[in-house]
Amino acid sequence: MRDQHMNPAEAVQVMIDCGARRALAHHWGTVQLTNEAIEEPRVALHAALAERAIAPDLFRAIRPGEVWELPAAEA
Repeated sequence: MRDQHMNPAEAVQVMIDCGARRALAHHWGTVQLTNEAIEEPRVALHAALAERAIAPDLFRAIRPGEVWELPAAEA
């Protein structure tokens, strides 16, 4: 699905390249589209963040229907 989506390591690099303080991963875990485990994107995101020494709470992988409220000072 490379033509439509970036992998977690690429997403972390985009976060860095854009200078974003926070990022949000979504559209994962809704339906299984590939032969990878349904939790694999989240696991790979955490690994990519650890590799770049970025705290996992700065790039959240929310579940379908989950809400992420940012502190007012950061909104």
